[in-house]
Amino acid sequence: MVESMSWNDAGEKAEELTQGVIIKLKDKQEIEGIFIGDPVMDRKHFVNGKPQICIGEGCVLCANEQPLNTRWYINFLAKGNTGYTMRVMGLSSTIFNRLNVMRTKIKTRFDRTLFSIQREGVGTDTDYILTPQGLAPDIEGFVDLPENNIISVLKGSSKGKNKDEDDNFPFK
Repeated sequence: MVESMSWNDAGEKAEELTQGVIIKLKDKQEIEGIFIGDPVMDRKHFVNGKPQICIGEGCVLCANEQPLNTRWYINFLAKGNTGYTMRVMGLSSTIFNRLNVMRTKIKTRFDRTLFSIQREGVGTDTDYILTPQGLAPDIEGFVDLPENNIISVLKGSSKGKNKDEDDNFPFK
C-alpha cells in the first residue's frame, strides 16, 4: 500500500512504527535475547549538529572530511517474562566489532545463542557488556524467522512488523 502524507504526518507515523522497536538501555539496565539475521549499516555525517546520510562512493561530505558516524542495527529477539518479542539493537562500530569477534568464536549456532547485554555509563561515555549465555533452550525447535522482520520497518517497508504486531509474534 502506498500512502501520501505531509512531512509532519510522516514523521509521526515513523515515530509510531519504531516506538519501542529500537532497544534503548539506561545505565545498569540489562536485556537478554538472540541476535537474528544480518546487520544493517547506517552511516551519517553530522553537519552543524544535523545528520546527513552518507551516500558512500562519491560522497561530497566524505571528500570534505566531515566526521562520519556509523551505527549497526541487528534484529534482536528480546526475551521477556512471557516470551520473545522482535526488536532492533543499535550498536556502535566498537561494540559491533566486539560482537562480531564473539560470533566467529562461538562454536554453536550464533543465531540461537542467548546473550545478556548490559549498559554501563551515561551519555556518550558508555560501554555495553555482551555475555553469551549458551543456546536458548526454549526456542531450539524454531526454524526460520518470518520473511518480514523489524529491520524492514527501519528501511521504510510497509510490510515490516509494527509495534502492535509484536504481540502476535510466534514465540510465546
